[in-house]
Amino acid sequence: MFERLINLAFIPLFLCISIAAEGAKLYPVDTNIIIVGLVKDGVGYDANGKREEYYYLKLDNPISVSGDDFYPGEKNVTKLELVPTGNFDLHKFYKKRIRVTGSFFHAENDHHHTRILLEIDKLSDVTIVKEMKKR
Repeated sequence: MFERLINLAFIPLFLCISIAAEGAKLYPVDTNIIIVGLVKDGVGYDANGKREEYYYLKLDNPISVSGDDFYPGEKNVTKLELVPTGNFDLHKFYKKRIRVTGSFFHAENDHHHTRILLEIDKLSDVTIVKEMKKR
């Protein structure tokens, strides 16, 4: 009887841990969202071994991104490759914390270096966020 009570006591604990693990905010693909993070640079390689440099957004907390007809959803995403579709460069945002409007999509080829990418349509969709002073 005592063992059963102990086992029953662990059920709420297990549920709390499961909910916390699943607690990353879920974002849909192909829908404009606003997200904040730090811009960093990375290096990847295509199928032919050609070196490619890219910018990515390092998130403060992991997120989840929904799946679609072709790709499953992704959990615990902390790094998003930034893909500007317009004729602008993201270099001026390097090592800066930004708020960006864009839409997520799943990596589809060897030129994509993170599991989830963030498509940015225009430069005005990116703004620098002022850091709060630490006390």
